[in-house]
Formats: sequence, structure tokens, C-alpha cells
Amino acid sequence: MSKSSKKMLIQMPSVAEDRKITAAAKADPDAQPLTKAQLAQMVPTKALRGRRLRGDA
Repeated sequence: MSKSSKKMLIQMPSVAEDRKITAAAKADPDAQPLTKAQLAQMVPTKALRGRRLRGDA
């Protein structure tokens, strides 16, 4: 019996479709992109391992 591979095919959107998706995402007030200041404050989770969170005693 042979095993059939059921890989999910991912189809990238065309340039026109990508523009529509991006415009729709930017129009959503609850899902705005991060600002440069917010991005600068981000830290990889590996850097946080072993550190206690504020408020932990």
C-alpha cells in the first residue's frame, strides 16, 4: 500500500490581490500596523527566557 502525500498547496496572491488584501487590512481600525516606535520596543522571546515578569514575587 502506498502512502499518498496530502501536502497543502499554498498559492501566493497576485500583485493586484495583494494590494486589495493590504488595503482591506489597513482599513480595519482594530488591526492597524505597528508603529516604528512599537517595533523598536519588541524583543525576541528567547531574550526573555528565565526573566521574571513584573509583579512576580
